[in-house]
Amino acid sequence: MTTEPDTPFEFVPIEVPQPAPPSLSLSEQPSHRGGVGAYRKLKGNGDEVGVFTVARATQLVGSNTEDRCDGGRVGPVGWHEWDAIAGVCSCGSADQPDPSFRSHVAAMALIEWTDVVFDGNPYGYIIYFEHFDPAVDEGVRQANPAGGLTLQEVFVSMLEWEWAWEHGSTESVAECCHGMLTLMDMPAGVREWLLTEVSGQRVKRFLEGNPDANARGDDAPWFPPEWDDWIARLMMVRCRGYGQAKVGLS
Repeated sequence: MTTEPDTPFEFVPIEVPQPAPPSLSLSEQPSHRGGVGAYRKLKGNGDEVGVFTVARATQLVGSNTEDRCDGGRVGPVGWHEWDAIAGVCSCGSADQPDPSFRSHVAAMALIEWTDVVFDGNPYGYIIYFEHFDPAVDEGVRQANPAGGLTLQEVFVSMLEWEWAWEHGSTESVAECCHGMLTLMDMPAGVREWLLTEVSGQRVKRFLEGNPDANARGDDAPWFPPEWDDWIARLMMVRCRGYGQAKVGLS
């Protein structure tokens, strides 16, 4: 025979502590080569080596892509096309661009390290390069229509090219930047901060009549804390490796 307990049994759930969500501050991310924290650069602080470029997305076919690991896929190339019959580049130069990179400056043999920072397929990519000779970085920056030594400068260039597209520009880089910014879903506050705090880039300076529109501006501060989450998530989740996220965030 059993007896009933004086008080009824009451189930008390055990609260299992949940792990803290991964930090989305770039300052707390790995800063080694290839780590997203390495791309937190300011003018005069970390920008001495490396350059960010904007590349268009295209189908990589033919013998000119055999030395690329992404041959046969959609991947990044530069903005120059060679007309073999006329013997002239799309930019008007009589010099043939590098066939793998479609660039007059960038070449496979010069590159020590490269990484995809933003995958904006089917429009384009932000690609980071480090060269064996760091002096090449500045040449690549000047040659790329939206290139920069910091991400902040690249974003401002892209916003300027988007403005050009909205005002009727038919240049392929303008359409590319507009499409990539659409995928980025850049908050209005980030746009305002970039255009206010970071120096204007070549499109703005050209329209202002600056004779040296390709020169680098004075200011390229890092994003304020309220936008660090956006830029970190952009780089860590949406952007790495031709659409394949390299970290387990969602």
